Amino acid sequence: MHLCAHNWMRPEPLEHSLRRLSSLGYTSIELAGEPDWYPVEETRALLQKYNIRCWGTVTIQYGTRDLTAADPAQRRATVQYMKDVVALSAALGGEITTVVPDLGLHVVPVVALLLDLFLLSPPWTIWGRESLALGAGMMFAYWAWLEYCFSQNGWYPYPVLNNMSTTKMAVTCLATAGLIAGNCEILK
Repeated sequence: MHLCAHNWMRPEPLEHSLRRLSSLGYTSIELAGEPDWYPVEETRALLQKYNIRCWGTVTIQYGTRDLTAADPAQRRATVQYMKDVVALSAALGGEITTVVPDLGLHVVPVVALLLDLFLLSPPWTIWGRESLALGAGMMFAYWAWLEYCFSQNGWYPYPVLNNMSTTKMAVTCLATAGLIAGNCEILK
């Protein structure tokens, strides 16, 4: 059986990932689409050291990497980035490159849930203060879970959280709770 894992949600050194995967019986890895992180000869040597093959790469679309950008130069740079990711996969013997546009991970599920919420759900009966308390409780519980994950793994499940201060995380939780409360009021 072909066991493969990816490392694009774990900001850790490649050798650490390969050591763990090898000890667990994995045979291949899908590398994060960051060509600058993986010099080909050095990466190939690490793969051989741990008897793990490169199955492929995955594009990471964030920041200025945007195929839908209005600026043609930004779109060209994104296309070049994607070509570089494919070239990295090929140079390491990879078989695939997964293209993950942000639409598939975030926009489509949100739109589907909103359609379900507005078109198929019954009116809500929860009041504003209750929904604010409920939303805040849910967000801070989720934050506690993220911190627990970090304490166990040494990384957050979402790389953006590595760059957020405690204050920014708290503001994000409160803003999300406010959105939940606002939605409850709208949906009555």
